[in-house]
Amino acid sequence: MTNKADTWSEAPGEVASFPAFVNTEELADSGGGFGHSNGKEAFCGVEGGDVPPNSRELSLLSHTESIAELGIDHLTVQFLVDDFDSSEGSWDWSSRYPSKRHNDGSFLRESYSRRVEIVPGAEALVKVSVRKVGLNSFMSFGFIEFNPARVVNSQGYGLATVEDTLGALTDAVKASTCVLTPVNSDEWTSYKIRRIDVARDFHGVRFPSALIRGLAPIHRKSSRVNAVYSDPLSAGAQTLIVGTQKSGLVRLYDKSAQTKGAVEPGTVRWEVQARQEWATRYGGLQTIEDLALRGIHDLARNRWEWSAMGSEVTSIAGMVSAVLSLGLKEHQATTFVGYLVRQAAFCPWILSPSPAKKYRDLQGDLGIVVTAGAIDSLLFSSRLDWESSTEIVSVGAEGK
Repeated sequence: MTNKADTWSEAPGEVASFPAFVNTEELADSGGGFGHSNGKEAFCGVEGGDVPPNSRELSLLSHTESIAELGIDHLTVQFLVDDFDSSEGSWDWSSRYPSKRHNDGSFLRESYSRRVEIVPGAEALVKVSVRKVGLNSFMSFGFIEFNPARVVNSQGYGLATVEDTLGALTDAVKASTCVLTPVNSDEWTSYKIRRIDVARDFHGVRFPSALIRGLAPIHRKSSRVNAVYSDPLSAGAQTLIVGTQKSGLVRLYDKSAQTKGAVEPGTVRWEVQARQEWATRYGGLQTIEDLALRGIHDLARNRWEWSAMGSEVTSIAGMVSAVLSLGLKEHQATTFVGYLVRQAAFCPWILSPSPAKKYRDLQGDLGIVVTAGAIDSLLFSSRLDWESSTEIVSVGAEGK
């Protein structure tokens, strides 16, 4: 079963000509199998069942992180299920797949999914996967996927603080109890983070498409995805996406265009979609208790710096001025300038590993990238500033 909801995001949808880089998870083994859709919209109520305690018993960091618009807009958690309603009528979709470890068909791996209403206007996708873990023993895993920001404000486009997210998860677990009962439902450590999206909005960006496209050529270590795609209705580059399918992705996109003007023009959203590996390695977030105690700042800051989306986007004149300030030998400076110009033209210079690393390191130290659309007669540059959540613009500067 393709986990379609695990690709939910506030980011704009890809157009047909752009590859779908976002990885989807498979709850069931691949191979021969069949699925069943009930062909109806089914919703649970929000009554009944034990739920985890809210944040009142934990020391939270969220009150210090709500500044500068850093927040959460997607959460997927996994947990053990004590019992669940296996009748097909209780689910929107169900499937059975032969287990890879039992080719004779003696065991069918089962998956169930349905939507539940958390609060009016905000839903969660609830799933159950039944797996064989022994000769005659089975284990059921539950998954809840939702946008906590929509639980806080179902009509808005904002982000949820950590404290908001904990409260929203409490409500989501409560809503899911019409079809399942979690094991140790009152302990935050029972809920493992499978995906968390952390975002920040930047305001006052004069030319979002030009800025987004200008940041695309930068080399990001270990990134297997680096692409810009356009909404045909926005007349320009709208979203930059970098990262890996398996571990996580970072996006930068025009939030005003994505919301069709509902958000103030000049609003650009930076968003990290951290799957389990990134969330654990860069944020120390394995369980919901970690989220409550550690917050989201470490994860966001680490992936912001890695994504290099705070680099200056400058004109050729501004870039030359910055390169000359390095004090390189004449031929080295000239070669480096050529490297940056070809990069901006999406016609990269194929170099051997040693000089390629040298130029990438120099570019990282400078923190600049050339935009092909800049006015070359001016020393022009702009960059996104993490601390102020605004665009910093300079015209007529004598270098960086």
